Amino acid sequence: MDSNSLFLTANADTIYSVATLDLTKGPLVIEVPPKALGTLNDMWFGWIIDIGAPGPDRGEGGRYLILPPGYDGPVPDGGYFVGRSKTNHVLYAVRAFMENNDPKPAVDLIKEKLKIYPYTPGGHGTSIATALEGKIRLEPIPPDTAHQVHRGQRQVLQHHPAQRFFLLRDARQACTAGTCHLVQPGTHRAIGGHRYRAWIRRA
Repeated sequence: MDSNSLFLTANADTIYSVATLDLTKGPLVIEVPPKALGTLNDMWFGWIIDIGAPGPDRGEGGRYLILPPGYDGPVPDGGYFVGRSKTNHVLYAVRAFMENNDPKPAVDLIKEKLKIYPYTPGGHGTSIATALEGKIRLEPIPPDTAHQVHRGQRQVLQHHPAQRFFLLRDARQACTAGTCHLVQPGTHRAIGGHRYRAWIRRA
């Protein structure tokens, strides 16, 4: 980021990791690196759970289990910080910080530790005692798979602003009924300005 970037509240000396989680096929696990600071929000910017220093991992990192709307399946006994979303898509927005004015240590930590993958019921966090109750079948813990971290493209933010509104429209259409308070659509927190409020409602 620099002074020419069209991005709300971005800092030139902060490392950002951002993802949109798709819960339409079931819960997802996020392995959050240490030294993070951020949050998970639903598609109406409704708070789900804090991450990192303000969250339950207290900056030490950990596994977060994010459940989709209406999920009534098995939840592990422990090992996860659990958040329930009211929408099928979730915004993961987390900051990291430079060390001695160098972004590389934080970037390397994110690339090494940040992982997002489907939750396996009966795997990590499910005790044998719970399985013996007959409520869930024990499953093997999934192996560590290869993952990718994509660097954000400033050009997309600078030259294709309209595309963001189409993405927002598609996310809105994917929301389940009753997930949004009537006051929230089109607020400045979600899209950056009052003048777009009518456009979003027509979409």
